[in-house]
Amino acid sequence: MVKGKRRIIFLLFVFLFIIPVVITAESIDEIKLNKIKLKMPKEPTPGELYGMDESFFKTNVVLNEPPESVKEADKIPLEKRKSFFMGFEGRFATDQVKGDEVIILQDTLNIPDSGKWKIKGLVRNEMTFLVKNIKVEAVLYDENGKILDKVNGNSKIKNIRPGEAAPVVLESDIETSKVKRVEWNVKVVGTSAEVDRDGIVLIADAIPFGVPEYKGFKRQDPPNPYTLITTLRNLSKKDWRSAELVVAWVNPEGKVVEVQTAPLAEDYNGVVAGGSAVFQDIIIHDPTVGLQLNESEIMTWVVGYP
Repeated sequence: MVKGKRRIIFLLFVFLFIIPVVITAESIDEIKLNKIKLKMPKEPTPGELYGMDESFFKTNVVLNEPPESVKEADKIPLEKRKSFFMGFEGRFATDQVKGDEVIILQDTLNIPDSGKWKIKGLVRNEMTFLVKNIKVEAVLYDENGKILDKVNGNSKIKNIRPGEAAPVVLESDIETSKVKRVEWNVKVVGTSAEVDRDGIVLIADAIPFGVPEYKGFKRQDPPNPYTLITTLRNLSKKDWRSAELVVAWVNPEGKVVEVQTAPLAEDYNGVVAGGSAVFQDIIIHDPTVGLQLNESEIMTWVVGYP
């Protein structure tokens, strides 16, 4: 009888205490891993890309289901493949976020081995709403734990959509060799800015650095700098008084090797809604940078100012 009571007490203990603890632990893990699925910005249509009637691109081919190549591509996480939507083209965007933070993409940070301390890299908006800007602060420490410098800067893009990456550059007068540890702080700056992101950038040409001939023609711009030529389409319903192009180059290792901006070409005084324009060429004369750009992937952002 005593043994029977002990068995009943033991079973009650298991059901009342041990099982709930296990379930609670599993639930917490699920919450930690759970991410919010985002609806990404609209992808431009072929007609919007080239300023032509959409009917020109229609065919009579009807597919019952996507080709295998498309199915396989869709299995790759968004941040591992190239995205192309309004105002942005490149990798490192994501449609899976925690919904409560902005982050530094540590693997993209490019820090020189010598010279003044400087970083180029990407941040990402992992909130569920648009943010005006992302501010990054780097606290630099020496080998004894003493603070050498605090440097901060905002992302180069305004109105960063949920899941979108954006470039950031920080610089210090401290020698890189003296910096032994970096403490990072990232925060949101505002929730919106008076800018428009509904535009697309088309790369007309990326002329490699140091190449004396290009596409059968001898170059007339020694020492043959790297030159990026781009065009813009304003796909919003607003006229833009000005616009800015932001470009980041990412090397095969995933590091940001350069960040540049460009205004509209001098011949353009704004861009009307639905209109096109040309950005000023980005020209890189520095051989240490230019040669890296030859082997790098191009990411582009556009910001319009109504």
